[in-house]
Amino acid sequence: MDDQLTISSCGNASLTEGTPDRPLVTFALFAYNQEKYIREAVEGAFSQTYEPLEIILSDDCSSDRTFEIMQEMAAAYTGPHSVYLRRGEINLGTAQHLSAVVQMARGELLIVAAGDDISLPSRTQAIVNAWLEHDKYVSCIHSFALELNDIGQMQGILYPMASSIISKNDLERWMKIDLLPFLSPTCAYSKKVFERFHPFCGGSIIEDGPMALRCLLTGPIIYVPEPLVAIRMSFNSSGRGNNILNSSQWNRFIRSQIICYITKVQDLSVSDLPEKPSLRLERKYRNKIRALSAFICPNKPALGLLWKTKFIYIYFFHYAIDVKLKHRLSDIVHALGYADSPIYHLTVKIAKSFGIRRDRGIPHRSFSATWVKLWRRTPSVRS
Repeated sequence: MDDQLTISSCGNASLTEGTPDRPLVTFALFAYNQEKYIREAVEGAFSQTYEPLEIILSDDCSSDRTFEIMQEMAAAYTGPHSVYLRRGEINLGTAQHLSAVVQMARGELLIVAAGDDISLPSRTQAIVNAWLEHDKYVSCIHSFALELNDIGQMQGILYPMASSIISKNDLERWMKIDLLPFLSPTCAYSKKVFERFHPFCGGSIIEDGPMALRCLLTGPIIYVPEPLVAIRMSFNSSGRGNNILNSSQWNRFIRSQIICYITKVQDLSVSDLPEKPSLRLERKYRNKIRALSAFICPNKPALGLLWKTKFIYIYFFHYAIDVKLKHRLSDIVHALGYADSPIYHLTVKIAKSFGIRRDRGIPHRSFSATWVKLWRRTPSVRS
């Protein structure tokens, strides 16, 4: 059975292949059971000011009206962009969904968007400007984002973990700390990142971890220092709602994490990263896989104190050893399902009242352009 089927196309049927100054770009909107928000997400895609642009609206076999809404909007579209509507015949999960859409994309650059987020009209143009400024040599371009609640009210600005270009010299450090350097919903990826590696393993609802490693192994990661996407940070839509109180959802999340690290080990095996750092990272990832295997919940109505104690010990001392203490404690509270307790909310409120907001310095873009030139002149760890 073919899991990838282009249902229809509309909009500009004679879209050009682009020019060196205005290359063809693919804007891919990924959706699954997001009928509440999908209309705004599609409107954000259609509002992009950059041309030539192909838009792929892809639904991962939703069980609600997500795909029907996308169909209606695509049929009514009369703008300058080429629009392709795709629906999988089976639910692939986020990772394989991304791989399937990449096979359709014709653009040199793939801009990703989630079905519950809203892309600003200037997003594609700003990303392409940064991409061309660096001679298309970067692997990933990301940005700041606006934080929205469930009803669309802005809560503030979200900043990526990396507030400057990630250069060749930063590679091993970022791979070692195993944190996402970017806000995943703001990312655009060079097509070469997908061409270097095999398609994702099936069964995973997580793609950002392996994508971060692939980008680090491929080339510089740069950012646009302005919000280009409005991200909904609700408890459910942001992926923070996984805990042991819902064992089936929790186990799917843990299995996805295991698949992510298996994918990372495979990606290291086909890279030309120097042997010593490659072996260190592989050992680290295999230790993560072993630790995660102990987090699978038994099929019981309620988990006993012994299992919870074992989980806390393994998470704290074996799995999240590179994570700051306060974050480890917070993750454990969420994983055990205590995040809604009044005591936890009070503790967080008190901690925030004593916190000091750090002013993030934003380097000028010419600074990151200099790093790219140095990267290109230096023998790379990548082919």
